[in-house]
Amino acid sequence: MTMWGRADRPAGGRPVVAVSRSLSALPAPRPRAGGPAPAAMARPGPSRLAGLVGLLVLVLVAAGCGGADERDPYREQGPFPTALAPMPSGPAPTAPAVALTEPAGGSGGLRVAVTRTEAVRSVGQGPGELADQPAVAFTVEVRNESDQAISLDRVNVTVSYGPDGLPASPDDNPDAAGLAGTLAAGASATGVYVFRIPDDQRSDVSVVVSYDAAMPALVLTGPVG
Repeated sequence: MTMWGRADRPAGGRPVVAVSRSLSALPAPRPRAGGPAPAAMARPGPSRLAGLVGLLVLVLVAAGCGGADERDPYREQGPFPTALAPMPSGPAPTAPAVALTEPAGGSGGLRVAVTRTEAVRSVGQGPGELADQPAVAFTVEVRNESDQAISLDRVNVTVSYGPDGLPASPDDNPDAAGLAGTLAAGASATGVYVFRIPDDQRSDVSVVVSYDAAMPALVLTGPVG
């Protein structure tokens, strides 16, 4: 922009002509120390402005990609269960009890008999076991009367005593030797199991033998010496 001067005649003097100057030739204002920068200096350049616009476009595109197409895998699974399935209650099924001096059979072709009982003392070798306590050693004989081999590794023997059926604690006696291995059809095997039973609680003792969860356990009851 150009400004043109005009001639002024001061009183009693020569006319004074103002020299025209182009505003574009004026030097740029310098920022004051500690003051804000001029607007021309704070304006971002074209490359920086393009970068900001591109970043804004990426944010808008990313936001548009979510929403309806985004799935929550936990929501698709449905509600979580609020309670576990009920567990069967009550004791395991057992066959009718027989006398301790008689054999018991019918559980998948396995016949069981307690052939001997002997009063012994506990040795307390296992964790939590007490030594020199009254105990009884039970000799259990099993016979496979089926036409197939039976695994004796699943045989479980428990003992209870007294009118309340208190469970007897097993003892890790050196004489104890549980049934194990495979019993062929028609064959027999013998195992020894030791349980701690008070001397005055041996008039009513029950021996329970099981080897298959699908079969009722065999029960033999009676007094022991």
